[in-house]
Amino acid sequence: MNNLSDAWYPPIKRFLQITASDDAPLFSGIICFVVFFVLLLGFSMSFQYRNTVKRISLQGNEIELFLESEAPYFSKYLNDVVYLFEKIDADVIVYEDISEYFTSQIFQNLLIINGLVNKKRNTPLRFIYLLSEDIVAPNIRRKFFDYSFPFIKYDVYEALIKVMKEDNIYSFFVGEENFLKKVSTHFNSIWLLSDVCNDFVLWPKPADKKPASYYTKHFAMFIYKHLFPSDYTNLQNRKGFVYTLMGRNGGIAQSEILRIDAEIESLNAIMSCAKNESCKSIEELDILHKYKIEQCDNKAYSIEARAVEIKKLDDEMEQRKKHVENNNKKRIKDLSKGIRTLEKERTEIQTSICANSKVVLTDRQMDAIFEIAHREIAGATDFDIKSGSQCDLMKYLFREGYIDEKYEEFMVFL
Repeated sequence: MNNLSDAWYPPIKRFLQITASDDAPLFSGIICFVVFFVLLLGFSMSFQYRNTVKRISLQGNEIELFLESEAPYFSKYLNDVVYLFEKIDADVIVYEDISEYFTSQIFQNLLIINGLVNKKRNTPLRFIYLLSEDIVAPNIRRKFFDYSFPFIKYDVYEALIKVMKEDNIYSFFVGEENFLKKVSTHFNSIWLLSDVCNDFVLWPKPADKKPASYYTKHFAMFIYKHLFPSDYTNLQNRKGFVYTLMGRNGGIAQSEILRIDAEIESLNAIMSCAKNESCKSIEELDILHKYKIEQCDNKAYSIEARAVEIKKLDDEMEQRKKHVENNNKKRIKDLSKGIRTLEKERTEIQTSICANSKVVLTDRQMDAIFEIAHREIAGATDFDIKSGSQCDLMKYLFREGYIDEKYEEFMVFL
């Protein structure tokens, strides 16, 4: 035993002497740097081969080695979705209202999921889609669906009346059947309207009796609340689409007056510029434009300054061409007629406002007001109703006065 200790002692003693020397920190730093470099090199190589080796399997369990942050949601959560469908206690899954988010990629993904699930199930899982036939092209139908069965669309209005009678709220809407019919045409199913009815049931009714129009305005606000809950909340804080559309300007009618005024001002400016244009033809403008460019070339401009000046002259030329084209009897007559038509529309709206009567706006006017509101909010809200059934429904509610500048009286938070 002593001989073994004597054999090991000298090397250990020499090593300890090295660590106690003045050069020990230098050697330690070099060793640490080499170790760090090797680890860094191995880490970088792992990224180089991350597309070759992504996961390992251990006792039937897969471990993801490299999870790409840019991977699409479908690929990222595919295993989780398949697992849920494997464990579900059902043989049929029904998809409805999928047409609102229609894209062929949805069917492609669901087809992949259905195939993966059925490989691991004893009994096949069937997917059934309730779709409007006009949105599914024949090639998509043949590619993704095994069978196609036609169904007669049920009457949403009759279903709504049934729900209202079951909830004992139909009596509040006697005489407003046209409102209920019109609203029902914008829905493919009764589910959202059932939620609206539930809110109406929970809403504390006033003690004194109110006309049916009072309750339809509340019902309209509940529809808006369920269609666009975020914008409904924003409206309480005086922002969002509906506030931009009507609340800030004192109502939908006042918004239309402001729009008409702006359009009249624009037409007057076009007519004034046309009448004040000194050149009578495009040929005169071309001669004048060439002369101004020659004058520009004679000046000691830098390359950048000359490009800016030429661009300015070209823009001026294009604008003056429009003035020349507008400076004829027919065009001036059309502009004057357009101004008179707009002034007449403005007068009719103002007369209705003064008489406290209902202001009826045309579809064209409603489209213009909605477009202005969309431009003003420019992505500042998730209220997106530029087209589709929801857009037409909201225009109807605004145009008929079911949602108006007195919206605060009918806002309810349950």
